[in-house]
Amino acid sequence: MAFGLILATPLLGVGLAPVLVMVLRPSDPVAFAVSPAGVGLGYVVAVLVTVLAAYASSRRAAAIPPIAALRAAPEPGRTRSLLGVLLPAGGLIGVVATAAPGEGTVPRIVALASAAVGATG
Repeated sequence: MAFGLILATPLLGVGLAPVLVMVLRPSDPVAFAVSPAGVGLGYVVAVLVTVLAAYASSRRAAAIPPIAALRAAPEPGRTRSLLGVLLPAGGLIGVVATAAPGEGTVPRIVALASAAVGATG
């Protein structure tokens, strides 16, 4: 089941991308092609990023005794909670501020960077 979901996710993205382009930019022609090498490279990069992201956490978790892991975790600090609210809000403001379809390339880059900042919250 999980393997089928892993295979279906990029196909869903490739299928939805032209639809989103038509909805968001109706005046532009939709020319969308994805090569098999691009999909394969996406899988490789996704697996590498996932393994690298999980490695440090799994090493720390392996060093903790099971009883200690069952104890209640401390509440997140005030700074972390504040960042969790401010970063997504800043990302949303950046995306909305640059969402005009007639704009040039720079505002779209700012929108993507803002969305990335918002996703880190």
